[in-house]
Amino acid sequence: MREYGHGGDIYGQKNILDFSASLNPVGMPFEIVEAVRRSALESSPYPDPQLRRLKEAGAARLDAPSQSLVFGNGASDLIFRICLGLKPRKALIEEPAFSEYQRALNLVGCEVFHHSQTRENGFVTQADSLTEAISCAQPDLIFIGCPSNPAGTMVDKEDMVKICDCAKYAGSVVVIDRSFIYFAEGVDEYFFIEDTLKRDNVILLDSMTKIFAMAGLRLGFLITGDKAICEAVENCLQPWPVSRPAEEAGIAAFGVGPEFFAKTKRYVAKERQFLLDGLSALGMETFRSEANYVFFRSPVNLKGLKDRGILLRNCGNYWSLDESYYRAAVRTHQENEVLMDALKDILEEKGETDG
Repeated sequence: MREYGHGGDIYGQKNILDFSASLNPVGMPFEIVEAVRRSALESSPYPDPQLRRLKEAGAARLDAPSQSLVFGNGASDLIFRICLGLKPRKALIEEPAFSEYQRALNLVGCEVFHHSQTRENGFVTQADSLTEAISCAQPDLIFIGCPSNPAGTMVDKEDMVKICDCAKYAGSVVVIDRSFIYFAEGVDEYFFIEDTLKRDNVILLDSMTKIFAMAGLRLGFLITGDKAICEAVENCLQPWPVSRPAEEAGIAAFGVGPEFFAKTKRYVAKERQFLLDGLSALGMETFRSEANYVFFRSPVNLKGLKDRGILLRNCGNYWSLDESYYRAAVRTHQENEVLMDALKDILEEKGETDG
């Protein structure tokens, strides 16, 4: 059995408080819940293989041509379909990053180069350093997170343009994974869409499971200005990539009003700062995040949290990181207080043991 290397594995355990999976603490909007309930009674036929209504809804909301959108069974599904469709020979990953980039590239026998963000720079992408690496490696494909995972750092638009321009000159396609973009303050849902549609070497990868707290439904999409890329990705794997309930959830999600996003950003920003302040007070090394999770380094091993019914994402299996690094989801205030209390207990126990 393949080892599972991500957060959210709550199954087989009881009374678990899951800080390992980063979903919207505000919860799933009511209109999505109702759409999924209705779709259960309409799921006897096969789903629409062309996803016509879903594409129309996405095109209207994102102000993008429907033919520029490809939907899949979550962003992870599309990562594999991108690699299978484009068949890159060389690729570059901006690290530390989501491990499925590497797995998908390995599947197609691709040579992988790594360009690492550093602790000294707060794990923030340095555009000049990355463009130098792109010029040197001349990769066919580049993966970069915005916000990054697990650090939650952003690349601003000016630097992203510089990176994409450099990639174009190098003959590279850039995959910008913006799965957590909706939690970043000062950034709207249209970040880089207009720029992408004007280019033939950029793919925006997006997840609907994070912002709408529907990870169990699985739905993601990509946007690209290159019709050939869309066709290559759509022609990979099975012909029904999205279930009927997920499709209806997506259509409803594209109709969710701006107040939901504003409420989410306010709540996440407040609770994210609460966690960062608390972690710093406990002696943890913290890093600035724009996502719905916090990234930190602990002076002691935190495996004892699981015995207290709390799951935390250890980042030891990320390229360039070790087991002293952790990612914690931003959850409700009450739940975040539980985490802080548990961490305080563990540190006090470690102090007694070590002292």
